[in-house]
Amino acid sequence: MLLLFLMGRIKHIMPGPSRDSVVVHNFAYHEYQVVLAADRVDAALLNAKLSQRGSIRKAHNVITWAGVLRQLKKNGVDDPTMVVRKWNDMAGMQKDNKIQGAKRSALLNLMALEPKTLDKFMGIVSEFTWEACPFTEDFLASPKLKLGVTIRCTNKEWAARFRIADEALLLFCDLLRVRVRKTPVVLRKSVVKADLEDLLHLCAMAHNMVEETQNQVPIADEKMDKDPSSFFPPLSLFFLFLLL
Repeated sequence: MLLLFLMGRIKHIMPGPSRDSVVVHNFAYHEYQVVLAADRVDAALLNAKLSQRGSIRKAHNVITWAGVLRQLKKNGVDDPTMVVRKWNDMAGMQKDNKIQGAKRSALLNLMALEPKTLDKFMGIVSEFTWEACPFTEDFLASPKLKLGVTIRCTNKEWAARFRIADEALLLFCDLLRVRVRKTPVVLRKSVVKADLEDLLHLCAMAHNMVEETQNQVPIADEKMDKDPSSFFPPLSLFFLFLLL
């Protein structure tokens, strides 16, 4: 009864929310979100540190770290470099376990990808494991993986045809998945960086050539989706032969 009486008196004394109380509430909520985000970073880094101890759990590879950073981003942590710096500064961190060099460049490259493209890269590793997938840290750290990058070419038209686009990266991942599935399990392994870059450039050319052809001879997407080979049979067979 006493509690109900006091609650009634407080409600009677305090009118509706003032502007100052709203400001204070918003500030407090913001501070809570900052603290909550910091706690999530600490929890993610602690989990990663436990994975370094070599029991049944495996140390985080660069794809695993990309998944961690993406989850943190969904929870309000938008600065991947801050998380990397905090991880590297943790006490007792061995040099081999730090995110630096090619691993750091690879991680930042992955975080710069579109979400659907990152899903493709993560899906390949999830399906085949890091040890049996075609990716390497050296390849994922390559500047040729960045959107808009092209080969060195004096001819501007051909340079444009090899420019990396998001669709080219999606095609690249789909093609790699098909190739790995065709490879016997015992023979699956990482692929040489130069070979992956050549394949990526081929996918970029295939995508850009289709775009260029569509601009010159427009064809309705419905017809292309229904049976694209009926419109460009020689071109389709040529690219299928090269890609597969």
